[in-house]
Amino acid sequence: MRLFKNFCALSLGFLGPLAALAQGVSPSVGGLTASPTRLSPNSVFWNPASIGGAEDTELEANLALLGAWLIYDRDSGDGRLYDSSSTEIIAPNPFLSIASGFGTEDWRIGYATYFPTGAIADYQSDGSQRYDLISAMFLPWQHQFSLAYNPTPKLTLAAAFIYSLAFFRSELDIDMSPMFAKILDLPDEFREEPSLSSRVKIPTSTAHSFGGSFGLLYRPNIQWSLGLSILLPMRYVFQTEMMVGRASFFRGINVAADSAGYQESNAVRSQVEIETPAVIGAGLRYQPFGYWTGEYYGRYVLGSMTRFTTLKFQSSNIERLNQSQRLGAKASDSWLVGSNQSFSLWKNLQTGVTGSFHWNGVNDELLSTSRVDFDTLSVGIFGRYRWNTKLNLGIEYGHSFMFERTITNFTTPPTESMDIIVNPDANGRYRASMDKLAVSLHYAF
Repeated sequence: MRLFKNFCALSLGFLGPLAALAQGVSPSVGGLTASPTRLSPNSVFWNPASIGGAEDTELEANLALLGAWLIYDRDSGDGRLYDSSSTEIIAPNPFLSIASGFGTEDWRIGYATYFPTGAIADYQSDGSQRYDLISAMFLPWQHQFSLAYNPTPKLTLAAAFIYSLAFFRSELDIDMSPMFAKILDLPDEFREEPSLSSRVKIPTSTAHSFGGSFGLLYRPNIQWSLGLSILLPMRYVFQTEMMVGRASFFRGINVAADSAGYQESNAVRSQVEIETPAVIGAGLRYQPFGYWTGEYYGRYVLGSMTRFTTLKFQSSNIERLNQSQRLGAKASDSWLVGSNQSFSLWKNLQTGVTGSFHWNGVNDELLSTSRVDFDTLSVGIFGRYRWNTKLNLGIEYGHSFMFERTITNFTTPPTESMDIIVNPDANGRYRASMDKLAVSLHYAF
């Protein structure tokens, strides 16, 4: 009878990274034109000093529609054939920012709300990826309060306080066959046998976190601007209950399973920890002529200082789970460089192009459907029309070319490995793409 208790404990130990995201932040918070050097409320996430130029009260709103897909073709190298696994999403991504000097000459106060990063994924429940991920969501909703000070007309210093409310859920299968293969000497053909799989769900949970950012913006003359900023890391702790279903193989022996503590649905009080990394940003703005402005920026994401999802078991009817934990593996640092080129073709119309390149922060041996990242080339076009002296309207479109990745050396990180449960490999081909269409509004009161 004790077999059931040990087995369930080891099966739950498979759970490692539960968040369906690569560590990083969205490069388009506030719109495609946002940068560390732009004097506008839409850039407050990338540099809180961007509100230093607000003369009166300015409001910036951006509503984007994101569409993305990802296809995973598994190749375990054992001759087995697997169908493609895929997930698609169409979702809105709103942004709102307001800044005002409240009649003062040197001080500016701002508020912004946005979704800086996160992911939603829903794969096939019977797909080959189901032992890594079936569905998941991690979505932080941030509220940023910024304070900027202009000690001179050329320099702005700023700090921001960030409150974040995050949402999380996850679902996947656990393969029990490796355990029974060792005990009952089962052949390898039983690997990933559906009747020996348990469904695990973490329902939608919420967590609070606090962070901040600092920035400066230096404008020596009308032609040049220099911006620097740092976004501090944030940590989310979700207190939740994990539900572990019984594999169909055991449903014919209910009495034995129940007496061993292996219920039809086992509830495990758990704690899920997710960290977002620190980001350093810098930018240079050059306006040699009145009709052309060039912005050049870079962002460095300190992913190596944070872990993927960590799971802690707090209380359970399964003795071996109590007070145990599985530390998430660490990612790598990543880079992003980009440029915005704006052209004023007419006094009331501004158009431009933007481009950026992102180096991924997830090494090949760690890549899976639950933590995926790509080298990405993003390009876009934008336009702004000055309706009157107070109102500006904008539209923008961007496409991200995500470079295909083929993985042959997937390795379970030491912090997530167990001596009996064998994690399924995530080798194979990964392909993805993303598009963004947005409209924006800027109003000066």
